Amino acid sequence: SVSERALNRLLADYENEVLDVPFEGSIRLEGTTPVADYPRPGQKIDRAAAIAAVTGALFTFPRNGAVVLEVVDRAPLLTVSAISRAVDEAEALLAGPVTLNLRRVDVSDPDAGEDPGQTLDPEDPENPEDPPRQITLERDLLVSAFYSRLEREPVPRMAVGFDPALFVVPLETLRGEFEDPPVNASLAVDRDDNVVVVPGIPGSLLDPELAAQAAAEAAGRPDRTADLAVLDGAQPEVTTEDILALGIKEKISEFTTQHSCCQPRVTNIQLFADIIDGTIVMPGDSLSLNDAVGERTAERGFKPAPTIIRGKLEDTVGGGVSQFATTFYNAVFYAGLEDIEHHPHSYYFSRYPEGNEATISWRDPDLIFRNDTEAAVLIRTQYTDTSITVKFFGDNGGRQVRRWLSNRYAPTEPAVEYTPNPELNHADGEHVTVEGRGGWSVTVGRVITYADGTEKEERWRVRYRARPREVEVHPCLLPEGHEEYAGEECPPEETTTTTTEPTGETGETGETGDPGDASTTTTTEPEGETDDPDAATTTTTTGPEEETDDPDAAATTTTEVDAPTEPEAEPPSPDDGPVDEPTETPTSEAPAPETPTTVVEDEPPAAPADDGDEGGDEDEAGEGS
Repeated sequence: SVSERALNRLLADYENEVLDVPFEGSIRLEGTTPVADYPRPGQKIDRAAAIAAVTGALFTFPRNGAVVLEVVDRAPLLTVSAISRAVDEAEALLAGPVTLNLRRVDVSDPDAGEDPGQTLDPEDPENPEDPPRQITLERDLLVSAFYSRLEREPVPRMAVGFDPALFVVPLETLRGEFEDPPVNASLAVDRDDNVVVVPGIPGSLLDPELAAQAAAEAAGRPDRTADLAVLDGAQPEVTTEDILALGIKEKISEFTTQHSCCQPRVTNIQLFADIIDGTIVMPGDSLSLNDAVGERTAERGFKPAPTIIRGKLEDTVGGGVSQFATTFYNAVFYAGLEDIEHHPHSYYFSRYPEGNEATISWRDPDLIFRNDTEAAVLIRTQYTDTSITVKFFGDNGGRQVRRWLSNRYAPTEPAVEYTPNPELNHADGEHVTVEGRGGWSVTVGRVITYADGTEKEERWRVRYRARPREVEVHPCLLPEGHEEYAGEECPPEETTTTTTEPTGETGETGETGDPGDASTTTTTEPEGETDDPDAATTTTTTGPEEETDDPDAAATTTTEVDAPTEPEAEPPSPDDGPVDEPTETPTSEAPAPETPTTVVEDEPPAAPADDGDEGGDEDEAGEGS
């Protein structure tokens, strides 16, 4: 089949391009003077015949070549006299300024249309010369708001008037004097976390559309004056009924985490909180934390703070906000709302509930939940210098949430990462710069009990990677296989020597003759050359500590350099019992292997205090970012 609408559009474009089509006339302004462009006849394609010919040709095989379209002469819809009348109307509209008397009209009254209204500041009986409140619209404003356009219904005509949209700006200067704007209804939360509906308040408004109509009416009168209604009882955009319809009744979850004061990341955490505070998520809608907050930039006030990129910490603008993401995620978790997407950290951090935490970065990873209740959800945030709190308000139908946590299982050992440092003494062995930590997995469960007694259980397997142990060593101690290993041999060790020298002028044992002034130096080294970095060295020096009159005064100094510190012990196995520490986690997976349940909670656990041992919160950027 052939779409006649599409074919008509094609024919119209064609005739406008190749034919001298009829001109319907117009009115243009030269300065402030309306000038007529009169209508003239032209040619048009005979649409009915053209559609029939084109349709027939499309379904005829073989094709017989080009389709011939008939062209007919057409008169314009408007006459010269119609344009002349429109010019006369335009001249009257723009002949000079107009004055509008303001009258209050109660639009909350259904019979307001029959009431002429009350003039603002009517004449004072004791001072009859006191005029009503008025607005004067100058000619320049009227010229800028003027329009002319062809209207085909109910009969073709050239309409002239004032564009209401162009009255908005000039009315702004008058609103403060003549308006009492409506106040939107809203939701508030008191100090006891009770939800309070703040009713909307009707107001008085100057309507631009009514102002344009009144200006045109005034221009048609000898005194160029008309009345402009000020709408009393104008309803706010958000009414009390709108707020009540949200169904937000009570607090359904709350979670708080602690952090150290005054770090750059705290600025980022609090900016997140300010942006999210007051957000309403409608029933069935989802909220992406990244979409809601937007890109973190220095122009928006975000600061550089730590982010995990390919397993290493680097400062990025807006970093450190996983503290907020973890707090937000736990509010979602304990409200019993649908978890669409969350990503635990790849490393364990002791400031968060183990397994119940989330990282975030721009654009990935993200944190997304869906409001799967029948009421809207209001999100409120609060913070101090050392804490962040997220609260959810709504009506989750009485859902009860219980969390359980497995023993740790599948432990892994930390790798050792060597960095060559030629400034180190090879005999000192390793210099530890970052203590390693073992890795493990846990399973987190959420059991949601609904009002009818039915339950739903969800499980997430959380795997924490082992944190590498980072050490510096002399280049000669680098293990084979290291990217900077060059086979360099360590310098040879010194031999053992013992030297006794006199220290005074008297006696056989020294120049002083006092055996207490003797000085002995003994150095013990492993015999022969060795590459063993664990070889111990002991140096003992005995002699007077400083010049003194006491011949018995002596000092002994002993320095021992031991083998490098052993790596951190293996993390606890599932048999080691419950684990109550909090965590930062990698990707969550489901289902998880069967493991014994060790912790069951009816209430959210208190997040541990920030012990400062991990150098601040770390977000995790997506792979390759």
